[in-house]
Amino acid sequence: MSPNGDFLVYVKREPNWDKNKSMSNLWLSELETGLQRQVTYSDKSKGSPNWSPDGRFVSFLADAEFEGDDDEDYKAIYLLPTTIGEAVPVGEHLSDVKAYEWGPNSDVIYFLADQPLSEKGRKQREADDDMHPFDEPTGERHLWRVSVETGEVEQLTADGQYVRNFDLSADGRSVVFSSANGATIDDKHTADLWKLDVESREAIQVTHNDHAESGFELSPNNKFILFIADVNSDFEYYYDANLFIVPIDGGTPAQLGSEYDFEVEDAQWSADSSSIYVQANMGVRSELWRLDIADGNATQITNAQHTVRDWSYNRETARHIFVSVRPESPGEIYIADADGSDQTVVTREFEMLAERYELPTQELVVWRDKSGVQLEGLLSLPGDYKREKPIPLIVDIHGGPRSSVQYGQFRWRTYIPIAASDGFAVFSPNHRGGRGYGDDFMRDMVGGYFKNAHLDVLSGVDFLVDAGIADPNQLIVSGWSAGGHMVNKLITHTDRFRAASSGAGAVDWVSMYGESDTRYGRTAWFGGKPWQADAPLEVFDKHSPLHDLWKTKTPTLIFVGENDERVPPTQSILLYRALDDLGVDTKLYIAPREGHGFSELRHRLFKINAELAWYAHYLNRPERDWQEAPD
Repeated sequence: MSPNGDFLVYVKREPNWDKNKSMSNLWLSELETGLQRQVTYSDKSKGSPNWSPDGRFVSFLADAEFEGDDDEDYKAIYLLPTTIGEAVPVGEHLSDVKAYEWGPNSDVIYFLADQPLSEKGRKQREADDDMHPFDEPTGERHLWRVSVETGEVEQLTADGQYVRNFDLSADGRSVVFSSANGATIDDKHTADLWKLDVESREAIQVTHNDHAESGFELSPNNKFILFIADVNSDFEYYYDANLFIVPIDGGTPAQLGSEYDFEVEDAQWSADSSSIYVQANMGVRSELWRLDIADGNATQITNAQHTVRDWSYNRETARHIFVSVRPESPGEIYIADADGSDQTVVTREFEMLAERYELPTQELVVWRDKSGVQLEGLLSLPGDYKREKPIPLIVDIHGGPRSSVQYGQFRWRTYIPIAASDGFAVFSPNHRGGRGYGDDFMRDMVGGYFKNAHLDVLSGVDFLVDAGIADPNQLIVSGWSAGGHMVNKLITHTDRFRAASSGAGAVDWVSMYGESDTRYGRTAWFGGKPWQADAPLEVFDKHSPLHDLWKTKTPTLIFVGENDERVPPTQSILLYRALDDLGVDTKLYIAPREGHGFSELRHRLFKINAELAWYAHYLNRPERDWQEAPD
C-alpha cells in the first residue's frame, strides 16, 4: 500500500506460452475509484513490489545486466517513478538481490545478496572451472546498503557470515538479521538472530539455540523481536509453529500465548507494539488473529470459507492487505481495518469464472476413524452433481506432510475444475501428521511415518463410499511430494484404487534420508539417523514403501523433476524399476530442467493430460483427447 493509503501495487502473473513459463508484471489499483492499470510491461518477471516512504518510487526486483559481466543477469532493485519515467536499476551489485527494505528517509535501500565473485572467480566461471565442495556455500551472503542518489553500495555485515534474512527498525538505526553456517535448508537451524547498529556496525548476538527462527520483526518501539519457530515453550523441536518474543538486546525468548488452536504462519507488530497480528493455519482455512502482548489472549479477526494468503499489515493506515482464496476464485486482493471490519475487495480478476463456467462446488467433510478420532477434508463435486448415484473419486493427498488442504480449487497440480468437468469428485483429506490441528495431531508421525496417516485417508474414502458419493469401483489416488510418499504407501497397502499417480514420492527412507537436501525434520520420524550407532534401521525399513512393494497391483503413473533435490529422481526410478519388474503397469516421466515441482507450462499441461488419460484407461472410460498448448 502506498504511504498515503490511496494506492495498492501488486503482482499479476500470466502464462506466456511462447516462453513456456509464467511472467509477472506490476499493476496499480487506485483504491477510491477501483481503477486498475498495468505499470510494467517488459518480458522480465517482476516481484517484491514496494513503495519508497516518500511515495516517489515504486520499487521491485527484476533481472538486470550490468557492465563488466555481460554473461550473467542478476536480480536487481528497480525504481519506477510514480510521476513519469522508466524503471531503472539502482546501484550495481553482481549477485542476485534476495530481499530488500527502504530506509525511513527514502535515501537508502538495504538489501540481502551474496558476495560478488572476485575477478578470479568470474574467470573460473567463464572457463567452467567450477568444482566446489558439496553442501558448502560457494561464498558469503551479506547485508548491504545502496544510496538511491549515487548508487554506491556498501557492505554492512562482517566478513565470514552467511546472512539468511533481515529486518530494519522503524527508525533505521538498527537491523536484526539471521546468520547461519551456510546455505542449505538444514543450515537454517544453525542460524541465530543478531542486532546490528547501523552506524557503529557493532553487532551483538540475540538468540542462542539450534532451531530456526523465521518471520522475525522488530517492534516499532524497538524493545522486542518477534519470531516464529517449530518448537514448544521449552524449545523442543518438531512441534507446531509458535510465536515468540525476545528482548532486542538478548534474553530468554518467551512464547506468546499457548491456548490458541492454530499454527502461526506469519506475524507482524501493531503500530503501538501492544499486540501482534497473525496469519494462522486452522486446518482447511487460514485466518487472521490478534495476540495481545500483556496476556497472550487471541482474538480472531477474519472468518470465512476461504484461505488467507500473501497477507501484510500496513501500520501507517492500520489496514490489513491479503489475498482471499475461495472455492469459486483463485484469490482476489482484500483490504480490511485492523479489527477485521470493513473488508473491501480490491481486484475482481476472477468474477468472470462463475459467469463463463459451471464451476465445481467445494464443501467441508468431517468424519471419524474407527478409534473415534475426528478428521476433516475438502470435497469438490461437479457443479451439476445431484447426489443421485455414486461417481468416480480422485483422492488427492497434500504435500508436506506438515501442511494442510485448504479452501480453493484452482491449482494446476490438482486441476479440480477440469477433473470435475470429466465427472470426477476430488477428495482432499487432512490426515494426521499435517498442520492446523494441534501438536498431537501433527506429531503422530514422530517415531514412525506411516502409523495412522494412510489409515486416515482410507477412513475418509470409506465415509464417502458409505455416503453414496464415491463409487467404490472407480477410485483413483494421486499426490505430490509427501503426497507421493502417501501414494507409494497406499498402493502397497490396498488394491482398491483402480489407478494411481505418484509425483516426487519417496520409496526407501534410508536412501531418501541421505540423498535429499534436508534431513533435519525427518530424524524425528524414525527416532534417529540411519548411520548412527544402534541406528533404528528397522523403523526406516518398516515405514518404507519399498518393504511391501511386492504386494502392489495398482497401475501407477510416476512423475519427477530431473533436478529435484528434495525428493531425488532416484526414488522414482527405484519405484518404476520395482513395479515394472513385478509386472505392474507403470510409466515414469522425468521432466527435464525441473526441480521439486514443475514450472514450465508445457510440463504442467503434459502431466494433466497424462493423468486424465491414465485414469480414463483404467476406469474403462472413453479415451480422452489431449489438450494442445495454445499458440
